[in-house]
Amino acid sequence: MFLVVECTVVNRGGSATAVPIESIALRGGVRLFARQDDTDAASADDRVDLPPLTDETMFSGVPLRGVLAYDMPSDPRNDLYVRITPPNADDPEHHVPVGSVESLPSL
Repeated sequence: MFLVVECTVVNRGGSATAVPIESIALRGGVRLFARQDDTDAASADDRVDLPPLTDETMFSGVPLRGVLAYDMPSDPRNDLYVRITPPNADDPEHHVPVGSVESLPSL
């Protein structure tokens, strides 16, 4: 089972950089990171109409929308959230509630 997250990222820095997928973790009883193969497979599914963020470059000030996929743990009752840790230590972390896998619609 995979959780596919649609998100928009913005580079607030002055130069182009790769999307820091290691800074966008799924948390809540687990600590999972999006993997290239899983995300590529999810974005290739015809029910998903966004590109994978794993190979994308963010240009300064330009919003970039795409997907990340997380290989889910076996316990679907965990109250999950996506934790985004910006590369700039002065920027605040973001916590986006997901809820339990049981409460999410399936594709």
